[in-house]
Amino acid sequence: MLVGKPIGIVLGVGLAMLVGLHLPRRLTWRDLIPIGFTMAIGFSVGLFFTTALLPPGQLCSARR
Repeated sequence: MLVGKPIGIVLGVGLAMLVGLHLPRRLTWRDLIPIGFTMAIGFSVGLFFTTALLPPGQLCSARR
């Protein structure tokens, strides 16, 4: 996660630029690495709190 998330962010931005989108004026490729690390931390903390707060339950409530 520590390496994969920043690489995924950079690859995702590269793919978006191939489609025709562009980076904001003052944002450079070099700025995307700390953004990727920050997103990895935020996503991990969100998953941690979700699993800590919500009890495990049924995936499907088909049986009633």
